[in-house]
Amino acid sequence: MRSGKPFIGVTAEVDPHSQDPSVLVYCRGAPLVEAVSRAGGLPVLLPHHVDEVPSLLDRLDGFVIGGGAHQFQDPKRLFGDEPSTSGPPHKRRRTSFEMAIIAGALERDIPVLGICGGFQTMNAVLGGKLTVNLAQENAAWSAHTTDHLNAAHEVKPLGGLIDRLAAGKPFAVNSLHKQGIRPDGAAGVVTAVSPDGLVEAIEVPEKSYFVGVQWHPEHPVSALDDELFLAFVRAAKGR
Repeated sequence: MRSGKPFIGVTAEVDPHSQDPSVLVYCRGAPLVEAVSRAGGLPVLLPHHVDEVPSLLDRLDGFVIGGGAHQFQDPKRLFGDEPSTSGPPHKRRRTSFEMAIIAGALERDIPVLGICGGFQTMNAVLGGKLTVNLAQENAAWSAHTTDHLNAAHEVKPLGGLIDRLAAGKPFAVNSLHKQGIRPDGAAGVVTAVSPDGLVEAIEVPEKSYFVGVQWHPEHPVSALDDELFLAFVRAAKGR
């Protein structure tokens, strides 16, 4: 058991500066950082330095792998699917960094919470695949691009921590994503699905906390959203 607040690594977004596209900017939306803080963690923004991953794993108590609309421009290299576009190097570097963090944390049983794109990356590390375009694969899935700040649909829990936090009852989530996961062959366990059959959460139950969700709990629409962060920080503090 660690004393004091646990240090939580939050992976950064990286995008060209709005005023000077030649300059890249590391950033992360305030709602995600504040959600970690409200739950009792000390958030630390992580730049994408793959060579520093071992040191980060030694020093930090948990990791949040956030979203960011980077859309995995090279899914063939990362996920075994046909590529859409090659994508800029800084986006590929981000995904390589996040995959290294996830793999190392999984091996060491360091708590990880993955959100949206982070959830998709977690599934890839576990051996699952990416659905690059939900609407093309299933017309009903085009509805998942609705306003992420509002409740968009219900999710049915199927076990694991999600089921315990939800007391076995369906709950509302937001939704804003064009891609999703195919967990076929993945080591993770599906623990929530949407009414149209899309996977909404995966877990590795034997780990202290290894949970990925497709929605954005940092924009809470139900009590379960805050509970996800509270349970995550408790697991990080308990190491």
